[in-house]
Amino acid sequence: MKRAFSSFRRPSEEQFDELWRKGVLVVDTNILLQLYRVPEATRKEILDILRALGDRLWVPHHVGLEFERNRLGVIASARKQADEILQDFAGLEGLSDKIRALELDKRAIGVEEEPLLIALRAAREKACEVMQTVRESHVQLSHDDPIRDAIHDLYTGRIGDAPVDQGAVDDMERDGQRRFDNLVPPGFRDAGKDAAAYVAKGLRYQRRFGDYVVWRQTVDYVKAHGVSHLMYATLDNKEDWWHRLQGQTVGPLPELVHEMQSAGVEVFWMYNLQQLVEQSKRMGVAAVSDTTLQEVQEVQMRADLMPEGEGADEYVKLERPLSEYSEREAAVAEWLKQRNIIAQPSGLLAPDLVAKTAVGSAGYEVISLRRPQDALAHFEGLIQAQDSIKAEADVSELHVFFVDGNYATNAWAFSERLSDLATKYVRNGRIASITVGYLHKGRLILSDYARHPDSRLHGAR
Repeated sequence: MKRAFSSFRRPSEEQFDELWRKGVLVVDTNILLQLYRVPEATRKEILDILRALGDRLWVPHHVGLEFERNRLGVIASARKQADEILQDFAGLEGLSDKIRALELDKRAIGVEEEPLLIALRAAREKACEVMQTVRESHVQLSHDDPIRDAIHDLYTGRIGDAPVDQGAVDDMERDGQRRFDNLVPPGFRDAGKDAAAYVAKGLRYQRRFGDYVVWRQTVDYVKAHGVSHLMYATLDNKEDWWHRLQGQTVGPLPELVHEMQSAGVEVFWMYNLQQLVEQSKRMGVAAVSDTTLQEVQEVQMRADLMPEGEGADEYVKLERPLSEYSEREAAVAEWLKQRNIIAQPSGLLAPDLVAKTAVGSAGYEVISLRRPQDALAHFEGLIQAQDSIKAEADVSELHVFFVDGNYATNAWAFSERLSDLATKYVRNGRIASITVGYLHKGRLILSDYARHPDSRLHGAR
């Protein structure tokens, strides 16, 4: 009986020791992309763990493909978060004027105005300095990418083969649909996603089958190479991967263990990122600091709190409360409302706003012009990630608003770029419209160049 139901049993300590001595490690896309989000010291130690495993690393081709497709979007999202915080700090400049208007010195309440303003200014400058350092620590879209270079070096000669043709992709997806229909893991929790697809190297893939394609490529690999011990690491928290009991994660689903055993694997186990790092330290694979252990614990907590059905490997995940409209987003939403377009915060990192329109569903990304070069980098990341952005937000088109602050200097200067951007992206249909403007007393004012014929917004004026 023990042998008949071995897929329900946790490996023994001896089997775990053997697994870590000779097991192959497969890391999912979401963990590779997480390397862009963690601090540099944590990233270095995670990479050290992977390097220490050497030729026992292997990556499915689909993991590599998803990594390359989403990499630029993740970089852009990290920089966008830092930019938004810097914008919030910039808004504190007006707070000094409001404090002066209170005339505190005349109120005889024992509060001196000038020391308060000096302290406020010093705190703001220090906070901006820190955030600028954080921002500059992120990889830039237009620069070399040492993180990608490190990952490429790790997996040179250790990546699976691509599907030979469209027929091979279609066969996997048909098999995936059969499994979805019968609730066979992994991936069936993604069955409700729409049929959004993308093309890579001439092959068309449906996004909802991504988990299954990675799994199928892994099963095919262990069969072909006689892998006897296998570890799989992922940030995915869905119940089509994990066996849960009374709120506790027991381990991988027995169905997954059984499928690997049927493929010839003697010992198979799964780890989330926190477990992978902790077990690596316990097994002496590489040095791991307490700081890194705390960081990956926080990363895992955020992943576990993500609503089930949300993957951890996309650019456009829920990163902020729905109530957090920026001043620019609120102004754009009001401007759209005046044109009978009711836009709501998406709850996603991109696009910022979504709305139902006469032509279907639309997304609106609002890009700050506080630093024009950064605005262009943000725009470039948006272009690179547009397929996944549209699919995740369930919109058919994307509109971009470049919005300056209360001073129109950058808006007027940047407007001259609109013709080039419109020619390159609007006329070929990649972006539905591009609009440039600035804020005036909380309202969006369009610059003259924003009235370029190719910056139209559903024909509204």
